[in-house]
Amino acid sequence: MNTVVVTGANSGLGFDTCRQLAEESEVKKVILACRSETKAKDAIAQLVGITKKTSDFFDVLILDTSDVESCKAAAQKLASEKVNGVVLNAGGVIAGKDSTKGVPLMHLANTIGHVVFVEELIASCRTENLVVVYSGSEAARGVYSAMGTVFKEPYKADVYSHLTGENPLESDINGAYAYTKAIAALYMSSLARKHPECHIVTASPGMTSGTDIGNLNPVVKFVAQSMVMPLLKLVGYSHPVDEGALRYMNALFKRGNANVASGTFVASKQNKLSGPVEDQSTFAPQFGDQKLQDDAFDAVHELIQKL
Repeated sequence: MNTVVVTGANSGLGFDTCRQLAEESEVKKVILACRSETKAKDAIAQLVGITKKTSDFFDVLILDTSDVESCKAAAQKLASEKVNGVVLNAGGVIAGKDSTKGVPLMHLANTIGHVVFVEELIASCRTENLVVVYSGSEAARGVYSAMGTVFKEPYKADVYSHLTGENPLESDINGAYAYTKAIAALYMSSLARKHPECHIVTASPGMTSGTDIGNLNPVVKFVAQSMVMPLLKLVGYSHPVDEGALRYMNALFKRGNANVASGTFVASKQNKLSGPVEDQSTFAPQFGDQKLQDDAFDAVHELIQKL
């Protein structure tokens, strides 16, 4: 795997993924895809110090997953690269709507932007044996709700109502996050069947301080990092950032329990947020429903056409 792109690479899980990639002998270049060039360059300076790699081992790609045009432009800038791996890590719990189209930023940043980027990449770049790892979440199976994330027939219309924010369940920000991660996982499974030449997997990093905590306000973030996360780790419900990033790495290099068929969604075992991963469709059958996957794919594209 010669060249790997990591979105949301300047901090947390994305940063540690870049660090771990630098330790892989077969990786020759890591591209940090970030919204801010300054933050990306600062991250590279830190990575050079940590990994002892030279600065030309790393590169910067400007990418804002909440901006469709930015995603298209970023993919086109990679046209001359032979990209072998992509880790779609950017996103998180994001409130508000796009100022021009009124689409929830939650779905733009977590799902729509990554869809546009990876499809442009597949279509226009010199990808070779491309492996795509999308950052999933246990929330997709309903961690925040005993009801889980349930889609109703007609699936396409129901998924679309979530993407536009019109579904009443979108009023709760945690519920909206759960649904965007579920929709993205379903989409990725459909994309995998449409592109058998690629290996596409959704992999959750699990509960770590490098996931959604970074998007909280400073006071809540401090409490979460200093009190909540250590307690969760103590009882086996969370793990350090490097272990979360290792889940991406295992999916990228097809190692351990993450060595699964293309189109699989791997995350913590049922009722767990840490520890070994497994195929989520073994106990959450919606993630193995090909009709739902394809309807989610179509709903995502229907929205993209209007942006």
